[in-house]
Amino acid sequence: MVDLIELTNAQVDTFRAIPELVAALADGDPANVIAYYDINPDMNDWVLAQYQSPAGSVLVGWEQSARNSAETMEMWVHNFSYFVRGQPGQSAFTIINLLMKGVPDPGDGQRWYMCEFLPGTLPGQVQLIERVTDEEQVDLYVIRCEITETGDL
Repeated sequence: MVDLIELTNAQVDTFRAIPELVAALADGDPANVIAYYDINPDMNDWVLAQYQSPAGSVLVGWEQSARNSAETMEMWVHNFSYFVRGQPGQSAFTIINLLMKGVPDPGDGQRWYMCEFLPGTLPGQVQLIERVTDEEQVDLYVIRCEITETGDL
């Protein structure tokens, strides 16, 4: 199985390399594409991290991994979520659209979801873009993505 921290960081690095996306984030700062992985004691509440993610940011986090079916050669499927927050006066749709149309630079000229994040993985497959309303009636916007391993590790 691929290293989940490396896979999370590879997605963050890819998104930080999309100039139009970064320009729309708070202060035009690539650090506003944020990797989340559990580290005790500071980062151990995924729901709180979503709720507290700053305006003008994309929070990238792992949700689950499952063994792929025996019918294919691929080994694992990893599910990630990208929580998007617009800046004040900016729709979250602006960032969603820029992310979905994003072409990393440097890169091969293709949108990020046409390229692998790490060797031994297939390109990310966006499964769902949705609005989730939390218990405090705050809308969160999330892109759900699957990344499948090829078994070539």
